[in-house]
Amino acid sequence: MAMKEAARIGLRVVAVALALGIVTAAWAGTVDWSWGFEDGTIGGANDWDYGPPAVVPSNTGGIPAHSGSFMAAAEYGTSIFSRYGGYSSVWPAGGFRMELAMYLDMAWTAYNDMRFEWISAICNNAGNHRRDFVFNMGTQTAADAALGNYGIYIDGGNNAGGDPRDNNPIFLTAGDWYLLRCTFYDDGGVVACDMQVLDTTGTTVLGTWTRKDASDLVSLIGGNRYGWLYAHPQDVIYFDDSILDIYPYPEEIIPEPMSLSLLVLAATGLVRRNRK
Repeated sequence: MAMKEAARIGLRVVAVALALGIVTAAWAGTVDWSWGFEDGTIGGANDWDYGPPAVVPSNTGGIPAHSGSFMAAAEYGTSIFSRYGGYSSVWPAGGFRMELAMYLDMAWTAYNDMRFEWISAICNNAGNHRRDFVFNMGTQTAADAALGNYGIYIDGGNNAGGDPRDNNPIFLTAGDWYLLRCTFYDDGGVVACDMQVLDTTGTTVLGTWTRKDASDLVSLIGGNRYGWLYAHPQDVIYFDDSILDIYPYPEEIIPEPMSLSLLVLAATGLVRRNRK
């Protein structure tokens, strides 16, 4: 009974601390589903079975894997997707993130306006499709090329097939691995999504687009659905390290150093109160 009471009090402290901003919630390196192709396969029905992509060794095509010894390749003109461990009809109290590492090859800039996209989708609370969040990507236009500007545009929106230059795009000129991340969270009772492009280490944010539709009430929304890659028609796209992180778990709630003492005091006060 004492342990159960301590656990109950601990959860109350965490809830209050989060609400008051005494602690901040952050991912602590643990994830709920990930697939990096390190067993040399695409996994099972809830992993990367649609398409399917080819699993290839690192340094295939001169491209090192984002991590480990294997990565996946989407052949030109193909459409592949992952269920990210399985569709969910349950909204996690702290939200969740979906992420993929993709190699953006500047050799593609030999073609003007060559488009492709990565889509992360969410379910409603019945487990059906609710909404897509689309990274629209494409190489430079002919006008860009005429000025000597070669690279890849990326923007974030909700419409597949959109122009990657429509919504405050970024323009990347270095071939490298990039992280395409969607973070879903409760914003005043409505689901919002921060769509971000980060560098290969995940430490530098290169672009952010926040998408929010007033009809996406948290009470109506479930969890993750698919990640879907529409490959461009000219070359292979390499990708790696797909991640689903449902947030937060108790071990992922990280107190700020200055506020840790406040959290301890709060816990002590609740224990004393419950002993009376």
